[in-house]
Amino acid sequence: MSSRRDRLIKLLDSGSNPYVRKAAAEQLGEICKLHPHQLKILLSRVHNLLRSPSWDTRIAAGHAVDSIARTAPSLPSDTFGVSETADTLGCKKESMNTYQTQTSSYFHSNQINCLLGISEYDLLTFDNFDIEKIINQGTPLVASCGFEFDCSDDEGDLSKQKDGIMKHLGLSIGGQSIADGLIEGGDLIDDTLESSRLMNKSKRKARSTSKRSYSRDATGTGSGGDNTNGSEAKRLKSLPSVEEYLPPPGCWGFKPFLDFLLQDLFHPLWEVRHGASTGLRDLLKTQGDFVGGTTNGNIDNQIVLCDIALKVISVLSLDRFGDYISDEVAAPVRESAAQVLGKVAKYVTSDDVMEKILKLLLAMCSSFKWEVKHGGLLGLKYILAVRSNSISSITWLALPCVIGALQDSSDDVRSQAASSLIYVADNLVASIPNEIPNLCSILCNVLTSLDNLTTSTSSVMGLLSAIISSSEFSNVSSSLENKFFSTLTERLWNFLSHPLLCVKESCLLTILSMIESNNLNGHALDQTLITLTNNLFQLAVVESSSTLLDIVFKTWKCAFSNSSQSGDLNVFNRVGLWVNLCLHSGILDQSKMLVDWGKCFEPVDEDNDISSNIKLYIGGCDPSMASNESLQDKVLDSRIFGCKLISVYINGLLSKLSNGTSEYIYVISYVNNLFVSQLTSKSAMQRVVSGLVIGCLNDLRLPTTIHDKVMDNVAVQLDIVLNDNVFYDELACLFLQMQSECKSVNAALGNSIGDGSHVFNLDEADKVGNSKSGNRSEDLQCKQSQLVSTVQEIRSVYQLLSMQVNVCSAWALVSFSTRPSKLNPIIRPLMDCIKCQSTAKCLQVLASEALSMLINILGSANPGPKIITNLCKMICSDSIINYLSCDNTEDQLTYVVCLFRNSSEPIETVTRSVGALRVLTALSERFGQDIASLCPCIHEFVAIGLSLSVSEWKSDEKKTQQVINSLILLISLTSYWHCSSETMKSWFESHCLFATMCLSHAHPNVRHLASICFGCLAKKSFNRVLETFVFDVLPILDADNPTSKCGAMEAVFYMVDILSVEIVPYIPVILAATLRRMTDYIEPVRLLATRSFALLVRLLPLVTANCHDGKLKFKHDESVEFLDQLLNPKSIKNSEMKVPIKTDLRGYQQEGLNWLTFLNKYNLHGVLSDDLGLGKSLMALCVIVNHHCSLQPNLSNGETSASNISRECWRLH
Repeated sequence: MSSRRDRLIKLLDSGSNPYVRKAAAEQLGEICKLHPHQLKILLSRVHNLLRSPSWDTRIAAGHAVDSIARTAPSLPSDTFGVSETADTLGCKKESMNTYQTQTSSYFHSNQINCLLGISEYDLLTFDNFDIEKIINQGTPLVASCGFEFDCSDDEGDLSKQKDGIMKHLGLSIGGQSIADGLIEGGDLIDDTLESSRLMNKSKRKARSTSKRSYSRDATGTGSGGDNTNGSEAKRLKSLPSVEEYLPPPGCWGFKPFLDFLLQDLFHPLWEVRHGASTGLRDLLKTQGDFVGGTTNGNIDNQIVLCDIALKVISVLSLDRFGDYISDEVAAPVRESAAQVLGKVAKYVTSDDVMEKILKLLLAMCSSFKWEVKHGGLLGLKYILAVRSNSISSITWLALPCVIGALQDSSDDVRSQAASSLIYVADNLVASIPNEIPNLCSILCNVLTSLDNLTTSTSSVMGLLSAIISSSEFSNVSSSLENKFFSTLTERLWNFLSHPLLCVKESCLLTILSMIESNNLNGHALDQTLITLTNNLFQLAVVESSSTLLDIVFKTWKCAFSNSSQSGDLNVFNRVGLWVNLCLHSGILDQSKMLVDWGKCFEPVDEDNDISSNIKLYIGGCDPSMASNESLQDKVLDSRIFGCKLISVYINGLLSKLSNGTSEYIYVISYVNNLFVSQLTSKSAMQRVVSGLVIGCLNDLRLPTTIHDKVMDNVAVQLDIVLNDNVFYDELACLFLQMQSECKSVNAALGNSIGDGSHVFNLDEADKVGNSKSGNRSEDLQCKQSQLVSTVQEIRSVYQLLSMQVNVCSAWALVSFSTRPSKLNPIIRPLMDCIKCQSTAKCLQVLASEALSMLINILGSANPGPKIITNLCKMICSDSIINYLSCDNTEDQLTYVVCLFRNSSEPIETVTRSVGALRVLTALSERFGQDIASLCPCIHEFVAIGLSLSVSEWKSDEKKTQQVINSLILLISLTSYWHCSSETMKSWFESHCLFATMCLSHAHPNVRHLASICFGCLAKKSFNRVLETFVFDVLPILDADNPTSKCGAMEAVFYMVDILSVEIVPYIPVILAATLRRMTDYIEPVRLLATRSFALLVRLLPLVTANCHDGKLKFKHDESVEFLDQLLNPKSIKNSEMKVPIKTDLRGYQQEGLNWLTFLNKYNLHGVLSDDLGLGKSLMALCVIVNHHCSLQPNLSNGETSASNISRECWRLH
């Protein structure tokens, strides 16, 4: 059986998600803390994972290194129990220099030493290091050496085949076989059975002849000699693993691990290099003071730190591996190696040493190879971030180099140069203020050379934004050119149409920084306000990224907060254009654009200028690439956001104007006329936009005097809209098409309805399309089918437009925060929207907000409670649907997880309950912890089923349905409501007993929902619900009632599935109960137990031996003992015979008896298999006799005769 340590190591590689892997890494650190003698074994196992080809595995291994280093700080090697075993493994207790000789690098690191003309065993120093030689003469480190692409044609060469087999078996080290004579030429035949036999024989012989194992390369190439020429293979030495390298007593326990990581830094495979740098970074976080190999003295530490720094710089200068993400280079090896250099810089105490390191990096930045420049800038970035306390001296050296890199022809070099200064921008402005104006001018000039294909734009503007937003920038802004900010702003407009989201975010953040820091204010801001608002508004309606839209809103609000009254009035004539832009849908062509983004950049290729053909889509959704529902949702979302911006502007402008002035009167009149004219229009979109702006303005809470004047007659007009039945202008084209088709079909049928000017209504058109009189040709049938389709489309579009108009108008009317005179015209469209399955999500959210506001206004008066009751009934209308609790709110609303499904993907479904759940969620957010007192009817609805006695809801179908409704609503509330208050927690906890009783219900839906209810309740009140679950639910698994057993097993499954990692402390308790049911005679119980066991086993390595307080302590300790015996059978106590037997049990027979007794004790099943004649029957009989005696402890020896035992065996059989 594997140990807990082995299982945790495996979990680092195969964990289901990063959280599980990280938890496993933390527990490895705990193991090292409790058992420090296992350090060398842990590091050896983690070192193998650092060389894994899997990115996630390497990252998890890095976390494990960090955890181990934190829990075993600065311990000498004696603490880890290595001094006793050093001689047995052939490791002599030598000086530090001799130890360095043993662990010399064996890949490119020794080539570097040879290149520099020093011994391959010497440490690198600044005196013997030549960066120019490394760059110009060193062997580049690429993705691999290309051996995986080599093709072998040596099938006929028996000697080469023999060598290949030896390598495959691991019997060839450094090109030399350790098992000569084992395989002969005649054995190399094409026989699968013979090959398997020989392979097993070879492995056994190798294990018996080899006294110790040798380290193997992660790719199976031995120690590096398998893929080299003969002379190279002879030169390379066989190296033991990390576990076998033992430092002399008193040395730092991590020393062998450090040396192997330094070796791996120069491995041909980029994955191994990345793992080595990741491990080094995490090791140096807490162990950087002890890298010298001893736990006292700092001189050796500084020498080794210099050696590490120079090796890392060599990697930065030689690494050539890179991939591209969004046209920007991603160099994981250089990035992680630069992070190592930053960790080294943290522990370097000498300023002279830091200056020498910086000069080496600056020399790299002056190289003609862009990869070398990139590596140098990466190293510079992390050193600047770590040594912020000495930023002044560093930047004086580095700034000229960075400025030169900002103007480099390579886009990736420019990007990295800007990134290197972003995180130290505050210190930069404070330490060298005289250089900031020049740096800002250069950055502004760099922007002019960038186009819509360059990716360094984001970093350049990010640096500009960081500098401008610095608290010390106001002291140097006066030194800038007079029109610097206006010029910069004009250049930034172009990048709002950049195809990359990160560039647009950086551009907006730069503009926002200039406004917030008052560098763009007053007259300068007023001059650019029209252009700014046009760009922002156009960007708002064509983008769908929530992050970008948040920045747009913040910039919009900040701009009008800092602008003057005259500046706002200059923008006022743009309100009509903004409103018109909100009316559009689909493609936004150049004629409709507020700003022509097609001419923002000079064409990259004059012969193929595509910039003038730029296409923008309202909502950022291409109609040809999205479904109709998704398109409607995105477009409506953009309209709502655009109306929100308009309302913010109007609110800000009215608050700045003085009451009674001509401007004040003009603005009030214009806004009021705009609302009334659009609400009286026959255009559905004008009514929608007007209702949205009104609702947003009401949310901003205008002063009462201004609000009454602006909204004069608006509420009355909204009432008219809600009761109006108008044929919208948007249907004109479809209506004309229907008229033409009606006349054509009517003429073909020979009917005469009025004269040629007759206008068909929908009913008449439907009648013409479905007419079956006379002999109808195939052409006529096609025309009728087309007509019917057109009529259906008109009705569908009309229904959609009516719903949008009515919901937006109802929301606007409710936002007045006064009780409407007529409630039915408001409630009806809102409830219809909530019920409709095809309603856009944003429209349903709007209706939910309106209903929650209306319920708040109505209070306890009707129809508030009636609305809530109807919502609860709507949720319960789908009695077989179950809602699982998850982190993402939308997943909760739109995904249903079914227990028995063929695929692992959730089944998507849209039900009427989705909208009702949104309303309850909105109520929870609005009322917070007071929802229980403000909406008592919700709790009353839940209590209907809970108040029934067991006899009532088990015998009556109607009562059963009430129980189902209560459970569904309870699950919904626990999934979406917050319960931080003790009152809410107590309310949820009070339903645990009811859920437990429901697990024994005869109706499967009741049991199913009660099972889910346990998981959802545990999410809200973990400890209390788990205590009930352990003491009240788990015992039901051993009951005789099949129904109760099914319900309890289903509850176990959902508890494990819903809680996931949170269930880890209770795994020992649950696992013991689950194992017993995996062989249950009831098929559903077996199936659920198997699935639960599969979920629990994946989390089993995370279980710790910590005991719980209170009632669960005994249960936990008992279950931990069970798990220990299950996973380690040798820990089972010897089972003594309760009656004498006429033989002595041998050792293996006693172990078998112990194991069978353990299985019998916990009602588990097992198979005892062994060769013939080794006592299987004897062990089985012994277990049966002991069990028989335990059932009847008062039996005398005479009653345990052979005949009685025989009868008992036959009975049990």
